Amino acid sequence: MNRDILINKRFGGDVGVYRLLTKSIITWKTMEGMRNYQKVEDTSQITT
Repeated sequence: MNRDILINKRFGGDVGVYRLLTKSIITWKTMEGMRNYQKVEDTSQITT
């Protein structure tokens, strides 16, 4: 019983950290993409 809880806690923690990491990377990439997209829009508005 106790060992199962330890295993669940350990693997659950690892999965949680991994999920958080991927989620933050995805959000960071999305924000970077949005910023680049806005930059492109701004430059195109300036040139036209």
